[in-house]
Amino acid sequence: MFKSLIDWVLTHPKKFILFISLITIAAGCFVYKNISINTSNTDLLSKELTFRKNDTAFTKEFPQFSNTIMIVIDADKSDVVKEIAYKFKKEILGASIYINDVFYPEELDFFKENGLLYLSDEELEERLDDMVKYQPFISKLSNPTLYNFLDTINLFLSADLSDTYVEKINKLFIELNNNGGYLAWGDIFSNENKSNYREIIYVQPKLNFQNFFPSEDTLRYLGTITKQIKKEYKVKNNPDFYNFDIRLSGTVPMEQDELNTLGGGAKIGITISLILVFVFLFYAFKNTIYLLSSFVTLIIGLIWTTAFALFLFKELNLISIAFAILFIGLGIDFSIHYLLRTYEFSGKKFKEFLLSTNNSISNALLLTAIAIAIGFLSFAFTSFKGLAQLGIIAGTGMFISLFLTLFFLPSFLILIKNFYNRNSSTDPNKYVANIHFFNFMSFFKINSKSFLILAILFFLFSIFNLKNIKFNNEPLKLRNQESASVITMNELIKDKSVNPYSVDVLAENISEANKLKNKISNLIEVKEVTFFKDLIPKNQDAKLKTISQFKDFYPKIKVIKKGTITSSWEIEQYNIYQKLISIEDNSVGKKIDLTFVKELKDNINYWSEEDLFRLEDKMFHYFINNLEKFNKSLKAKEILQNNIPDDLKNRYIGKNKKIRLEIIPFKNLDDQNNKKEFVESVFKVAPNVSGGAFTTYEAGNAIIQSFKEAMIISIFLTTLFLFFTLRNFKKVFIVFINLIAALLFSLSFLTLLGLDLNFANIIALPLLFGLGAATSIQTILRTEKFKTLDDYFNSTTPRAILFSLLTTMGTFFVLSLSSHVGTASMGKLLIISLFSIFLANLTILIPLEKYFFKK
Repeated sequence: MFKSLIDWVLTHPKKFILFISLITIAAGCFVYKNISINTSNTDLLSKELTFRKNDTAFTKEFPQFSNTIMIVIDADKSDVVKEIAYKFKKEILGASIYINDVFYPEELDFFKENGLLYLSDEELEERLDDMVKYQPFISKLSNPTLYNFLDTINLFLSADLSDTYVEKINKLFIELNNNGGYLAWGDIFSNENKSNYREIIYVQPKLNFQNFFPSEDTLRYLGTITKQIKKEYKVKNNPDFYNFDIRLSGTVPMEQDELNTLGGGAKIGITISLILVFVFLFYAFKNTIYLLSSFVTLIIGLIWTTAFALFLFKELNLISIAFAILFIGLGIDFSIHYLLRTYEFSGKKFKEFLLSTNNSISNALLLTAIAIAIGFLSFAFTSFKGLAQLGIIAGTGMFISLFLTLFFLPSFLILIKNFYNRNSSTDPNKYVANIHFFNFMSFFKINSKSFLILAILFFLFSIFNLKNIKFNNEPLKLRNQESASVITMNELIKDKSVNPYSVDVLAENISEANKLKNKISNLIEVKEVTFFKDLIPKNQDAKLKTISQFKDFYPKIKVIKKGTITSSWEIEQYNIYQKLISIEDNSVGKKIDLTFVKELKDNINYWSEEDLFRLEDKMFHYFINNLEKFNKSLKAKEILQNNIPDDLKNRYIGKNKKIRLEIIPFKNLDDQNNKKEFVESVFKVAPNVSGGAFTTYEAGNAIIQSFKEAMIISIFLTTLFLFFTLRNFKKVFIVFINLIAALLFSLSFLTLLGLDLNFANIIALPLLFGLGAATSIQTILRTEKFKTLDDYFNSTTPRAILFSLLTTMGTFFVLSLSSHVGTASMGKLLIISLFSIFLANLTILIPLEKYFFKK
């Protein structure tokens, strides 16, 4: 049937090519309209796994914690960062078309009024003591004018001040001078001395899954708000004082950056891969017609495989998107072997020329496709759906490439009128012989015993080295570390603004939550457990009494709104000038920086009334804000469950009234042993634990289990396939040993190069068996047709294997340059695997070649 089909194709090439073209156009349109990528790391694994079920249950109760954006605002001044954060929140609060939920705890009136109750008794006393110290100063400035400010400073300087007060006044004058009159009063009153202050607003966007980038509209909107705020402060205010930055992080921005990286990287990677393949094909064929036909076959195969992937799975994932480069590197091998084989039959008539090629190579190519597909498909039956998807797509792609090579490629050659040109360029002996490659192989053959001993030693070392292999189960480390969202997230983790390892547990009610908290808190691996009832501060009565006593002695300070100057402007200028002179006199010996005072004294006589008001606005803007916040903080009332606001309550009580408990680990979970102990101890008490360390730990275990299953499947099916194909126990045994050696060599090179296994590159190892088996089968099937090894090396097969290796290595090299760490690691391990296969062939197969070649 096969011969009849190829005979019909070669007889009616135009009809067949038209048929292929129509399918390709339809497939291309389908790809264009349906291309989509899922950037979720957790979706790479089966939904039937325990941690996936737990995550799903948690998301149903608390959807606001999924698909989040963190708006991270940093500034040199605490007052500035709070003002920018408040302005940002105010801008986005009503944008329901883009945003589902906004949570900014610092701006909740609940915390503004009751924040003091969440301090410890000691912290509360310390905070109120500080206010007592500053109270006389603040009271004097209840009418915030420049004159009152200078009068207050002068009064304090005339007193017998402690070094602390002198330091504060000096800091105040330095700030005024350095910032052109702007003052961050919150920093002056505070005992903290930070170089950076940070506020975080939590946003849940509305995702439009009709778009290739579901979060694109929301992120664009937030980007517009960011630019708007930056522009506003750049134009109106002192850029040195208002030195702030607004960045986005969280799940959604990281996935968006991932899409941008994958999308742009995939286009660049595919383009570079095609260029490399083009160059290698040119040197392989030295024939423009062959170059063109193989390239067209490759492009059609890529379109068909992509269409198949989207038709079957609807969307690609973070791993399966790499299929395109893998297809280019491996799919082109079929054309290389086919076209180079034609040189051996170029002396025949036209039709017999192609029929002979098909008859000669079709069986070998079919077996090659099956061998490689076994490696790819080994993950198809595991819970690792990400690699299963890649395996199914790439494995099917091998058969698509096989079909196009055996049927489309020869029909396309026939259609090119000048194809069959019997001149020196088609002399089979001109391009087939590769004396350098033959000499290279002869060198290994001559020194085979020495290389075999070295291979055995490296083999034993590789077995011993297995204990050094590590598996990286941190998804964040596999994202593009240069993207803004990942850089920001790493900063948040480093300064402990977020804890990526905390886990959540759901309880049916408050009573059960209390019991769970008590049990989990007793675990030595747990630092803290918080839930809804922890929103009610401890020792409230005593704290409220302390605040009440403070209010009795230090009543609320009311800010007098500034109006026009009561006296004439000339008198105001004179009064200010006199206060400046008094400050200079009273500062003698007190180490006060008087630069601002002297400049103001030199210029005040040239000022207008508007200049004065402008300076006062800059000086007292944050003073008034801080005073209002402090006055509001003294309104604290007893906190009960029923007066906690919904915005806060909804983060601890779910939609179906389940209670969320957040569990913080005691130890550093960057250590995998610590993570294992924490996760397993919490899981024993609360099997419905979800998120954080539990998700990454269980995902890692699932991937390792999938890897074990895939390796068993790959080894078993490859061995079975070798028996079916070679039908010789000795040959199968030696090929099997060769493949095991290549696997161990790969793992040794991995550790020697300082690389780890991860959820992306782990496919390379099962695939190694398929690629190694394919190379061995091609070699064995061809050598059986020759009497000596020299005859084999004078055939087209060694050249085809060499250029297949080069094109595959080239595309894997492109993959290794990806900005996506997971994809790059896949490329690196695939290169290592191919090199290991080649090394094992040279050091193991050649010394044992007597089992393969006829003498």
